[in-house]
Amino acid sequence: MQKFEAGAFDEDAEAGQVLELEILKGGSSKRTTAEKRAYVRDHRPRCLSVAEGCRLMGIARSTY
Repeated sequence: MQKFEAGAFDEDAEAGQVLELEILKGGSSKRTTAEKRAYVRDHRPRCLSVAEGCRLMGIARSTY
């Protein structure tokens, strides 16, 4: 957390943090499967695999 606040994370790591925060706030539970799939496709940082993005959003990798 200290590294994040100090700006030491690169852009991809920061985007991964944003995705995880979105999940923790319950944002994914309010989305349809199609919206979750689009979110993973459009907002997934390069450092996060498609499979991990799907897992975080609560959708099967095969639906991607």
